[in-house]
Amino acid sequence: MIEYAKELFNRFNINEHENNFIEDTANSYTLNDRATMVHGAVALIFLSKQIEQSVEELIKSNEKVAKATTFQSIIMIVLTLAITIMTYIMVIHG
Repeated sequence: MIEYAKELFNRFNINEHENNFIEDTANSYTLNDRATMVHGAVALIFLSKQIEQSVEELIKSNEKVAKATTFQSIIMIVLTLAITIMTYIMVIHG
């Protein structure tokens, strides 16, 4: 599970602090919940990176591009939260 999470996050340039967060998450829950929690950690880190990129682009770009980037970020946030909630519900009721 930990190796899978590391491999997945190598694509997103995860730093050591974030990597430790993933390992702690994978090791601190029961076997049935580990996959959900690791995917939740992945979603949180991905979401934080998307927000960080959006803020940087807002600072660097003009108003029209900034609005489009913000809209894209809001869509990504909503989709990530929806996937996380659906995964959580599947674990609880599945």
